[in-house]
Amino acid sequence: METKKAWTPSRVAFLSFFFSFIPAGILYAFNAERFKQVRSKHMIIIPVMLLAIALIAVAIFDILPGYLFKETIYAVNFIAAILFYASQKNKFEKFTKEGGKSASFLYPIIYSLVLIVLPFAIYLFIPTSIELPEDRLYERTYGNGEMSVEIPEGWDVYEPSILSEDLIVEVINENGIANLNIDNVPYFVGVPNAQAITQSTPTELLQGTFQYIEQVTSTDSAEINWSNFKTIKAPQEVAVSIEGVTMAAEGVFTVDENILDEGNIINRTIKRIILFTNDDILNIVFASTTTETFDEEYEDFKIFLDSLSLK
Repeated sequence: METKKAWTPSRVAFLSFFFSFIPAGILYAFNAERFKQVRSKHMIIIPVMLLAIALIAVAIFDILPGYLFKETIYAVNFIAAILFYASQKNKFEKFTKEGGKSASFLYPIIYSLVLIVLPFAIYLFIPTSIELPEDRLYERTYGNGEMSVEIPEGWDVYEPSILSEDLIVEVINENGIANLNIDNVPYFVGVPNAQAITQSTPTELLQGTFQYIEQVTSTDSAEINWSNFKTIKAPQEVAVSIEGVTMAAEGVFTVDENILDEGNIINRTIKRIILFTNDDILNIVFASTTTETFDEEYEDFKIFLDSLSLK
């Protein structure tokens, strides 16, 4: 006769706290059926899946700011871990006294790792296209901030991940070429932007960026598909009327780019802008399709810039 097995409540709680309540809830449901706490494991699995779908919806529709959504996930995993452990501790002890054994945790751990790795894969490899409303107003929360801006006709907005807390947006024109990038990725590794704005000016940061680009484009580095860097307008502080911005700097350069890595070399004019808010740094990169189309496409960029609001 086959010995019945169940998962140790302490390990189920561990799985919930350090991985996710979803795989832990499924194991808890199998245990509950075995311990006769419920008639069927599906009475627990279905609510667990509904909660997971609800949290995914919160992320997709940006109902909570990124930092608050993260704290909510931590809280749900923590509360679930406590409930899973407390409600099955005595049941498991009785189960083992009656001859039951502890089930292996190898496969649950593997499945949990897959659940963790998959969102990172989505973040890295699958950009998300954003459907804009009729007024083409794009709104986005990031960290402690909020951004709203009008996206010109003919530009499509992509985000690398709906679960990303950082602001990383790419705008691509009808030719499939990136015309605009905006992000608040930290300038210095391990240094929050809120600290960086107290240590440097926008002009100093942009000068460092120009120097870095000039350095990598003067070598055969595979890090970037640009060459022949040339400064058109050196980085300098500028006055802007963007809501929420305290300081700003801009600069312009040209490069030859191996467009879309297809061996088609074109010369592009690129304008970079750094914006300081009270506690963050935003980088805006406008790149014309070609240097010849810079003035024409810059008119659309002005629509974007004039409508930009940061809170």
